[in-house]
Amino acid sequence: MEKYEIRTMQGDLERLAGKKSSGPTFIKKKKETKDGQPPENLPVVSSPSLTKKKRKIRRVFKKKVFFKKPHISLEKFYPPKFKKGVSFLKTGYIVVLVIAVFFVLVSISRYWQNIQVVEEVENYSVIPVEQIEIIKMQSREEGLEQLKSLVEANQQVGTLKRVLLKDLSSKEVAHYLLTQEVLDLLGLQVPVSISKKLENDYMLLLYGQEDGNKLGLVIKVINPKEIKIELREWEKDMVIDLIPLFLNKELELPKNPTFSEEVYKGISIRYIDLLKPDLGIDYAVVGDYLIIATSKREIKSIINRFVE
Repeated sequence: MEKYEIRTMQGDLERLAGKKSSGPTFIKKKKETKDGQPPENLPVVSSPSLTKKKRKIRRVFKKKVFFKKPHISLEKFYPPKFKKGVSFLKTGYIVVLVIAVFFVLVSISRYWQNIQVVEEVENYSVIPVEQIEIIKMQSREEGLEQLKSLVEANQQVGTLKRVLLKDLSSKEVAHYLLTQEVLDLLGLQVPVSISKKLENDYMLLLYGQEDGNKLGLVIKVINPKEIKIELREWEKDMVIDLIPLFLNKELELPKNPTFSEEVYKGISIRYIDLLKPDLGIDYAVVGDYLIIATSKREIKSIINRFVE
């Protein structure tokens, strides 16, 4: 029978460290073998140095050292001044964007405000009227031509038609003409002492009459008592200054125009006839409103609607 000795790891480590082994380095075992083969069921122990190498290789692959991308710094390619320029451009783009958004919001706000103003103008009326006509114009000449067509058109006798003048020449937003703009459109010359007391609350009217439609104005004033005195002073030039209300009709003006007075339903009407039975310049102040008409029937019809 052959004898086999088993080598242990503990004995090897103590021997390498220069220590005296606390126990036997070899364990003697006696087992019978067949045909000179080593005994079965003996544990197989791998070398310590080989195990460490394998662990290192595994750790290297786990960390992916061989596949790690190198870090590239942009400072090598772009100098600091370039980076400052880029940041400045970004700031500029942000500022431009903020300004653009602001103007868009302002435009939208103006658009909605204009819509509200348009609705208020179209729905508002100082006195009741039978009809409303809107003249859309690109120029003064176009507005006057359309107004002249309305004056010459057939209109039921005794009815009042309100005329709104809408200016479309502005590139931003269309708007209805204000009081002074209407006076300028018609070519009326109103003294400054009176025009500065006129508010932007007016009605341009057409009155249906047998001998043709008549133009008239109703305008709110600031100080009715003062304006009555100033109207009296204006009478000497009023006919010439208000003659454009007849839209260039050929009229013979009186050499010495003198206004007369008539009281109708407690309202004083100042008037002057222009060589025709019911054609002239008539005006009156009713409450806070100045009425200017081109016939007695027209101004009386307007007063009726104020009183009623």
